[in-house]
Amino acid sequence: MTLRSNEASGSGSNTGLTLFELIIALAIFVVSIGSLVVAQDGCLALAEGARNTTIGLNLAREKAEEIRAVAFGNVPAYDGQTFTLAAWGAPHRGVVRVVTTDPALLEIYISVSWRQRGNRVVGEDTNLNGVPDAGEDANGNGRLDSPASLVTLRSDL
Repeated sequence: MTLRSNEASGSGSNTGLTLFELIIALAIFVVSIGSLVVAQDGCLALAEGARNTTIGLNLAREKAEEIRAVAFGNVPAYDGQTFTLAAWGAPHRGVVRVVTTDPALLEIYISVSWRQRGNRVVGEDTNLNGVPDAGEDANGNGRLDSPASLVTLRSDL
């Protein structure tokens, strides 16, 4: 049995990285870090959307409780009423619609819209004024819809 020297076997003391290997490793690292930054930004946007939706739903629920506390005959006065909450850095604008086609049963629609980062408005009220302006009622149902909407019925019984 013969022993080979390091030089003969090709595994000399030059065990470092070549410039090409270093560039490839650096490129993989940069792409990985870039992907993590993009994923983190997406997670922050989703968290902001969830936070604003929760605020909007809570605001709509508060308005529904306020309407529930008034006498049945006074509920139609809430039709077209707007309300605002400017907490947590994102102003939320809500609007109430009361449908009185059946005088004994009122349909109450409460919708809340808001502006996210990048000036993106969530909900059909694109200018956040609480009034259905031209082009805002995208589905043509006669009211401003939003992911933070609440629909309830109120009877005079």
